[in-house]
Amino acid sequence: MKYNLHTFTVFNKQLYVAEIIKFTEGEVELSDFLSHEELSILSKRKHKAKQKEFIFSRYVIKKVAQINKEKAPLTTIKYCKNINAAGIFNQQGLIQKLSLSHSGKFIAFSFCSLEEDIGVDIEVIAKRATKALTDEFFCQDDKQRINSAANANECFYQFWTEKEAVTKLVNTSIFSLLTCSSAELHHNYHLESIIQGGFIVSIAAHKQG
Repeated sequence: MKYNLHTFTVFNKQLYVAEIIKFTEGEVELSDFLSHEELSILSKRKHKAKQKEFIFSRYVIKKVAQINKEKAPLTTIKYCKNINAAGIFNQQGLIQKLSLSHSGKFIAFSFCSLEEDIGVDIEVIAKRATKALTDEFFCQDDKQRINSAANANECFYQFWTEKEAVTKLVNTSIFSLLTCSSAELHHNYHLESIIQGGFIVSIAAHKQG
């Protein structure tokens, strides 16, 4: 398995973006780094692309988290409804919170402490007509800013990933935030977006106080 790993520092945290370069089915022994629970989750994913995405994300996250070969099969990366958070779990429970996002050949993730929350979202910047989506889903202020931007496509994806990142931070539906402008979200939360190499990634955190 070959991939590129980009590392950014945002809010004094490391934000990772991994881009898969080569993945051949069968080249890695899944039981070497996936837990029994992860293997069970994987078996329920019927689409090859989703299976590949799942395997790649768990492989990279455990590498970055420096989880060794002995501990990797005993460690599960998942979203837990009981605590409304995603994280790394071992047999004793949650040991590390994280936020994870996928888009195309990219995954993005960042870790935070057990006492914190964080939201991450990544999107491939596709060349597509976004005006209809902008008109349907965004508030008036966002529409005006997108339509007047030097690069309306990038602005659209920035605002969209910002909203998705905040939904993960506060554990809500993106539809509850569509009426909130980007300016409002920046006022209420720490938000940062990075555009690079065909993707845009946004990360959201709570403001202190």
